[in-house]
Amino acid sequence: MRWKLVCGLLITILVSNGHAQDLPVLAIEHVNVVDVISGEVLTDRTVIVRDTKIESIVDGANSQVPDNAVRIAAAGKFLIPGLWDMHIHWYDRNSMQLFPVNGVTGARVMSGMPLHHMWRKQFETGEFLGPHLLISSPIIDGPSPIWPGSFVAADEADGKQVVARAVELKADFLKVYSLLPRSAYLAIAAESKLAGIPFAGHVPLTVSMAEASNAGQVSMEHLYEILIACSSKEDELRSLRAEVLAKNGTTRAIYDDKELMVTIQQRALATYDEHKARVLFALLAQNKTWQCPTLTVLRNLAYLETTEVQQNPNLKYLTPALRSMIAPPKDKNGRTAAEFAQSQKMFEMNLGFLRAMQAAGVPILAGTDCLNPFCLPGFSLHDELQLLVRAGLKPIDALRAATINPAKFQNKEHDFGSVTEGKQADLVMLDANPLNDISNTRKIVAVILRGNLLDRQALDDKLNSFEQPSK
Repeated sequence: MRWKLVCGLLITILVSNGHAQDLPVLAIEHVNVVDVISGEVLTDRTVIVRDTKIESIVDGANSQVPDNAVRIAAAGKFLIPGLWDMHIHWYDRNSMQLFPVNGVTGARVMSGMPLHHMWRKQFETGEFLGPHLLISSPIIDGPSPIWPGSFVAADEADGKQVVARAVELKADFLKVYSLLPRSAYLAIAAESKLAGIPFAGHVPLTVSMAEASNAGQVSMEHLYEILIACSSKEDELRSLRAEVLAKNGTTRAIYDDKELMVTIQQRALATYDEHKARVLFALLAQNKTWQCPTLTVLRNLAYLETTEVQQNPNLKYLTPALRSMIAPPKDKNGRTAAEFAQSQKMFEMNLGFLRAMQAAGVPILAGTDCLNPFCLPGFSLHDELQLLVRAGLKPIDALRAATINPAKFQNKEHDFGSVTEGKQADLVMLDANPLNDISNTRKIVAVILRGNLLDRQALDDKLNSFEQPSK
């Protein structure tokens, strides 16, 4: 097929310079367009891509294709917007290519470093193949941070200072973390508004979900704190935890106190209050506090001992060094069988929380926590979509969580997030309708990123270049 041959040329253009004037016009003929805004499928459309934009979408029966266009026969195929993974940690540039190879054309980096800003320039200019990036500040944590390299904020003055540092680094947003003292967190919330930079991340142990939402935190990750927030004994449980935090000086020692953690979890489960949950979810919806549940990592941790998780076939596309980082030993946490069973119970309950939040109108983002156990670049976003459906979302809502919702989250829905005239030409062509079965997002025929076409052969060639020799 001629368009496959031309694709090879386009990839060369992408890698060498990526200038828009070098890009042939693309005509995707007789394709079915999945409209993620309306939830409908627009049948038999011809989509014209010129330079990096979607120029037109017209009825396929009456379309006029430019004479110089690369014609892509797409009858029976389905066109969706490029997907976004809204929670990643990744520090290897070469394997960032696995995101677009899997139709993931954008990603939100949740612990930003200078290298990510360098990558973004290289990706956007076409010097190197990679997704669009939304980049956080370094993690902002308390005096004894969980992760090395974090910004430390111990009090109100520190809170103001780290906002200024993040602005200097040109971070797109601030990443707050679990061990932030209350005074530092509230200072960050206030100062971020003055600086015009949003803040997102973990809900710290020192504030409630409701307080964080009212303070303006734009997104909350992993459904952390939700169980306590929905307990009729929330104040009692928070006081119990605060005693340990005060005794140990707000350190990670609280995570090492397994007995305390289990006690709090069990009491919270026993005192779940459905009315309190409804009130909280209504507040999150009213404040437009996005939830990025990262069900993939929650599932992987809950079922870490299973063959399904441990023997992910896509691990073969990672180098041994990356594989060792992403695949911890089964006994890493030293959990007993009872503890594993409890973690699985909690995962299933989190699915229920997400289902209730979706029904309440809480906005949802798809994210994987890539680089954490068995969360792989690109591949795992499709796992996340399936888990969102398992939680009770309709396939269209799961698809929105990875397309139009990330665009809305960034206030860029006029630029990307749907197959719409004038928007960025980040597109994924599928062999089957994802609204019938969300797993069809894996059946990728071609990817268009920044107007550059990569057909199935090109994608397979790229995958083959990553495959590691079998032992």
